[in-house]
Amino acid sequence: VASAVASLVARGAEALPSWSAPGASGVALGVRSVDPALPRCARVRPARRLATDADAGSGADADGSSMRFGSGLSNNETLSVAVAEAVAEVKATLGHDRVPSWVQLAVSADYPDPTRAAAFVAECFAPAGGANLASPNPPPPAVFGGVVTGCIGGRGQTMDGPSVSIVAAAMGPDVEVIPFTADDASLPKQVTPAQWARLMASGEDSSSPRHSSSASSSGDPGVLRESVAVLALCRPDFIEIDDLARRVHGVAPASVVVGGAVKPGGALFANGATCDESIAASGVFVRGRSFRVTAHSLHACRPVGRAVTLTRAVDGHVLDLDGRSAGDVLSRTLQELPDHVSGLPVMLGVGEGGVDKQGGGDGEGGHEGDGVKPKGVDKGGPRASRDVRGRVVDDGSVAAGIADVARMVKRPAPGEKTEKRAKAGKIVEDVTGKGGSRSAARTHADVEADARDAARDGYASGGTGYVYRDIVMADRETGGIFIGRHSLENGAPVRLHVRDNEWGRARSRELMRLVHEEREARGGGLRGAVMYTCVSGDRLHAANFRDRVPGVELGGGYTSGELGPSAVGRQSHMHSHTSVLGLFWDA
Repeated sequence: VASAVASLVARGAEALPSWSAPGASGVALGVRSVDPALPRCARVRPARRLATDADAGSGADADGSSMRFGSGLSNNETLSVAVAEAVAEVKATLGHDRVPSWVQLAVSADYPDPTRAAAFVAECFAPAGGANLASPNPPPPAVFGGVVTGCIGGRGQTMDGPSVSIVAAAMGPDVEVIPFTADDASLPKQVTPAQWARLMASGEDSSSPRHSSSASSSGDPGVLRESVAVLALCRPDFIEIDDLARRVHGVAPASVVVGGAVKPGGALFANGATCDESIAASGVFVRGRSFRVTAHSLHACRPVGRAVTLTRAVDGHVLDLDGRSAGDVLSRTLQELPDHVSGLPVMLGVGEGGVDKQGGGDGEGGHEGDGVKPKGVDKGGPRASRDVRGRVVDDGSVAAGIADVARMVKRPAPGEKTEKRAKAGKIVEDVTGKGGSRSAARTHADVEADARDAARDGYASGGTGYVYRDIVMADRETGGIFIGRHSLENGAPVRLHVRDNEWGRARSRELMRLVHEEREARGGGLRGAVMYTCVSGDRLHAANFRDRVPGVELGGGYTSGELGPSAVGRQSHMHSHTSVLGLFWDA
């Protein structure tokens, strides 16, 4: 396989397969390769600059950046040839003699034995020596990945049939890459105490807004803080993935964790080999000063109705909202929806009941120098939040919505105030900071309009703080609803959402426009991206990203779950019906 790659790269761009544009359904159409010895492929391939040996020797691009990404895709029916084609496309951009820091491999389950792909890839990227290497003794890259439903890479994506996608990054000499695997929610055992100490020391402290991350903890504006990116793939039945992400976030609060779940029954790859069944997750920690990473969730969940407060829950069952049966509260909200909305799929947005001040209550706000600066959002950072008995809530529309229902709970009809209602009212008062005082009544339309504005701004800035969950079932006996395994805490904001595809497409287009504008304003600096897309979500997010942010290497796959933060500075959760996008910027 490695010899085939070397032959392809040595012969130059004309030896690489040609591409056709995607068909109307978004599935790429195969065409005959330029080289008759190469099989049919299915990708989009516009002109691109090929890396040279001089690039590999310098260790930096022409604009001075030491970080470079490469991405490739093949749907050849022979696994070894598909790997060779994908690797050759990666090296055409990365440089043939440049050894990447990490490699993410995604293989569709349509091959007879997709598990062999990891060894093929490790062979192709193993350091071979030579005077042109950027480092005289480069370590082998950290190779991880898994078997997925479909692949994203190169200049296209495939959802049907065999395919292999590879995204690789040479991060630069000052960046540390730590491969890991996990068999439970414990912190990975492969990370040494010294490495944990460096991860804990990276980033900003919990009281610093993320947009100020260009200054060091010592206050020297000339020293960049270290960033931590975590890329991970896990098994779909690994129900403790949120707990693992929470522990990683606790150790490194400034870290950004993105990834996805492999296809049910699919294998995981780590260290250039297939993981045994005991391994539940694999990935890499990436730590350094020369880059910044931002994450965005591309979804179609639009808020409807008022925000309420979680007052009782057990093991993924939402039992009471504002002291009343969750089923009754949500049924009333659904009855108030207009006809054109009532038929849309329903999701439950669950916020965090106890978060620090780093991310703010709703995750709203732009972060200058760290990705996107959306319109209509305070460029100075997240909105100010107040800590109320260990909980942080936003001073915006969500808190106002909760305040409205808080008045209903705190002022019941005479004789109806039960002990449970009193406790629920106390939780609501703790969260909102508002007791029995009455404010001007706000209409349902006012609250929902504010919620849409907050959702639009939060979408562009990294999330609103909600994790969206399917309503799996309702229990008539208890009046509760089941949303699956999720850490539920009394006092958390809860809001009903509908999956509005038209609204989601508009938001994703706006986000990509803002990313492109940020890139142009900074004169470049966006070096690469990873994307994990739900098989039941918008399958064209990858194609749309290439169209609206051209020239950025993108790789990933269609997964059974998408791992990403709910807002800037928050821990990551496993989402559904979503695409999680991770962007790597020059610092």
